[in-house]
Amino acid sequence: MIFTETVIPKGARLYKGLMHGIRMVKRTTNFFVSKNPRVASAYGRLATYETTKPLRLFVLTHRTVMKILQDPKVTRSTKIMLRFAIGTKTTRARQVKAYRVVLGGRERVPGAKNTRPGQRFSVSEFDEQVFTKLSREFLVPRKYDGFFSPTKQTIFHGGKFHSEIMLCDARKSLVHLLPKKLGAPVRSVLTRSEIIRALPALFVEYSKKQQRLTRPYGGFVIYLGGGMAVKLYLEARAMRAPSKVLRTTDFDFTFSVPRHIRSKIGVRLRTDVMRKIMTTHLAGFTAWLGKYYGVRPQIIVKDLVPPVSLLPSTGKRVYHVISYALRFPGIAKPVDFVDTTLAHVPGLTREHINYAYTKQFGMPIERLKYLSKGVLAVLAGSFATKDPALKSRNPLVGNRAEKGLKDAARLATLIKVRGSRPSTTVRTFVRNIQTGKVRDAFRHARQVLKNIKRY
Repeated sequence: MIFTETVIPKGARLYKGLMHGIRMVKRTTNFFVSKNPRVASAYGRLATYETTKPLRLFVLTHRTVMKILQDPKVTRSTKIMLRFAIGTKTTRARQVKAYRVVLGGRERVPGAKNTRPGQRFSVSEFDEQVFTKLSREFLVPRKYDGFFSPTKQTIFHGGKFHSEIMLCDARKSLVHLLPKKLGAPVRSVLTRSEIIRALPALFVEYSKKQQRLTRPYGGFVIYLGGGMAVKLYLEARAMRAPSKVLRTTDFDFTFSVPRHIRSKIGVRLRTDVMRKIMTTHLAGFTAWLGKYYGVRPQIIVKDLVPPVSLLPSTGKRVYHVISYALRFPGIAKPVDFVDTTLAHVPGLTREHINYAYTKQFGMPIERLKYLSKGVLAVLAGSFATKDPALKSRNPLVGNRAEKGLKDAARLATLIKVRGSRPSTTVRTFVRNIQTGKVRDAFRHARQVLKNIKRY
């Protein structure tokens, strides 16, 4: 069956009217745009888009709809809905009756007794349903990017209904052009939920252009720890990793002071500096999101009592923790995003930082040796400590075993990296956890902790 199609070239400008007050599109599938900015402006605030590839569009006319009605792969319900929306193979009177009975329409519309051939009858909620089904059953399977519907004569919309362009998935084919007064960069067509899922990547993208987290500070050595540090390091080394490692979404930064702080005033002063650095960085990030992605979340800050004040295996002493979350408009639950920890880590200097990967990600990443040692210290410590917070992370007997299992997965992947030189004891320790050998894991954990300073 041969259909009619048209192509919109790469780099073409398309327009959409967003409801006033709305800066973010709620969905990018079945995305309606227009070649005419005047038509788009009638629907709301004008937004301009540019195509990133040639768009192959199915031409939706009465003649091509008749062919769709003959397609056995299109369901009967879709065909009935399409006939109502386009007016093909029906009458205007039947369209009005369906509008009243099926859709419960109460507005006065012409044509209740008109038996002439049907015409375009656009009802926004109904259009969304029928064209979603058309995309799923016909357009996407046939590799169309969407459809183009030329201007149609219709008594239902003042004599004429403007041409339409609908894209099956705008993310794959459009970028949003910012107004000239805001600068030249483009912003992606992403929904709010997609932005939340992409937050870690967006935060890295923003941080690359900053030096706030990577430049030297006289009173601190800053480094990224936890699961995100392992994830980014493995990404830099092009290493495959299990899902337990890749599912990390939050950032844990440690601000290490050169010597033990003995006074409360000293802790408070250092905490204030740490707070200023990260709050300024996150404020810049949220402003960047608002400028290029159309949504600016609220920053929520909480000061926390450290769950573990001393890690005996490495001597790391924790003084204060500040937790940052982002609350997005329309979403009640804030997204836990960044933790900053004021601590003293004996022996830590800027020589522990991998400068190549730090520059690549815009945040300080430790060298492989120290990154692995940090994960190992927490994992082995959960087998030997009496501290309830650290003990709960034990991957075999802890009540938060999933955290320990993630640490085990991270360490198991790190020791496979070229250049890593784990001892036989460490390898055996990891294997004991993976095979669930509780007694052997406890025994080897004690051996690991005894030799961890030499690791």
